[in-house]
Amino acid sequence: MASIVKLAKGYRARWRTPDGQTRSKTFDKRGDAEKFLTQTEHAKLTGDYVDPRAGRVTVTNYAGQWVASQ
Repeated sequence: MASIVKLAKGYRARWRTPDGQTRSKTFDKRGDAEKFLTQTEHAKLTGDYVDPRAGRVTVTNYAGQWVASQ
């Protein structure tokens, strides 16, 4: 389930990830928030969803995980 809330400046789009965690992102225009949520829901339905926070892994942490798995 996704929702859009009007803020003092802009709009906050909120959605749930496939594993049930809540995420949010702010936009200047309501139309941009609606477009983003539509794309996100489509990605979840087709299995193409990638968590935006997944890219926040540093090279050092990734290398440590990779070495441990070898």
